[in-house]
Amino acid sequence: MVTAFGAGARLAIGQSAVPEGGNEITAARALLETLCLDGVLVTADALHTQSDTAALILDRGGDYLFALKGNHPLLMREVAEYFASPPEKLAQFQTVDADHGRIETRVHRVSHEVDWLFSDRRYKDEPRLPGLAMIACVQSDRQIGESLTTASRLYVSSARLTPEAFAKAVRAHWSIENSLHWVLDMSFNEDRARNRKDNGPENLSILRKLTLNILQKARPKLPVSRKRKRAGWSDDFARSIPAECGSLCGLVPALPDGRVCVYTPALTGHDGNGNRLLSVIGSSFCRNAALPSQNRHCVLRCAGRDPYALQSW
Repeated sequence: MVTAFGAGARLAIGQSAVPEGGNEITAARALLETLCLDGVLVTADALHTQSDTAALILDRGGDYLFALKGNHPLLMREVAEYFASPPEKLAQFQTVDADHGRIETRVHRVSHEVDWLFSDRRYKDEPRLPGLAMIACVQSDRQIGESLTTASRLYVSSARLTPEAFAKAVRAHWSIENSLHWVLDMSFNEDRARNRKDNGPENLSILRKLTLNILQKARPKLPVSRKRKRAGWSDDFARSIPAECGSLCGLVPALPDGRVCVYTPALTGHDGNGNRLLSVIGSSFCRNAALPSQNRHCVLRCAGRDPYALQSW
């Protein structure tokens, strides 16, 4: 499953299942084609550092920030050597985090000088990313007691970011772990789900993320686990959540019986006959709409231009 996550809004924007015989790279491109990327910075793991993916993001009005790892060995080596011995002093931004018994210092450096990466000569693993405008490096020093470990991570981007903006984008990418995957695992017990047949896993994943989107935005001071528990105890509390979410997010207002219907082409599920599904979030958080089964569609819309984190999972 490939998920797009709005880091600023903390909402799951869309997801796409990997088709039979396909892979996560093509699934990610299919998902990106459903999203409005005007002015958006799309961050992605090294798996998606592909020229076709970069071109698709640029064509749809966005910019990319990709991790650079061993699937591009020559480019990775050249960029690593550049930051190991830069021709001139580079602007940098440093952050220090002290938590969970460790102190982690990160130094972020960027360079907008990328012309030296290109030449008229064709060779294996040459950089072919369209619109490449920046290379960047994060050096992380982590101290736990007397132990000190150092690691470097490399990135390529079509956006000419400052070191501060680059640091913010890199940290925002990992919000998909803390604000989505961890919550789904801990509050929804997703890892314990045993649905394997047909479209069941995809459809249930959609319902969980739709529910989480609404719970994240309604009554934001309460933890998700507490809101789920109180909604199970009280119908009045359950009805108040989608109603408040509508007022916060500009979604369709709740119906008199507490149901709310919001929609997007990005999040879609299918039944065994290939029909698209509609879910209406209400007092039970999963109430089917009284609509013809041949015209069911899925339910969330997210506006804004926050960075999108793209990750396979």
